Amino acid sequence: MNQKGMTMKILVSDLDGTLLNNEQRKDALPANPKNNLDWHEFNQLCAHDEVNTPMLEVFLKEQKNADLTALVTSRPISYYKETIKPLFALIEYDFIFMRSVDDTRPCSEFKKDVFNTLRLQSGDVVLEDHDGVIRMAQEIFGATTIKSNITCVSLKR
Repeated sequence: MNQKGMTMKILVSDLDGTLLNNEQRKDALPANPKNNLDWHEFNQLCAHDEVNTPMLEVFLKEQKNADLTALVTSRPISYYKETIKPLFALIEYDFIFMRSVDDTRPCSEFKKDVFNTLRLQSGDVVLEDHDGVIRMAQEIFGATTIKSNITCVSLKR
């Protein structure tokens, strides 16, 4: 709620496989995905991700009706500079939520905590490629979801 007691409309967007196409990083996927250290090369290359133009257009359209815009990514916070590089000149946002380096929870659990922090609710919009996160945003928070036209390469394994 804002200062006048009105409900704020929130736009939340995922990055990998939604606003950003990370297909160029597929060869850097770790052999052991459960080991956080093995993700370094894959994550380091995110500065070279390309913008997913169709979802960028959806984002900009939805943002016109939003009071608050949040980006949510399962990338570790240690890759903040690389993460914002492809987006810096294209979009404005109020918050970016990234994992702590030692957070190994499934992305749907991480994002559920973020959605709770944001007080996501019916009328809010989530842009996402991960089916589990989409279901959770709909079922628990009643959010409107828009599924990305592409998928993060790490979800294709």
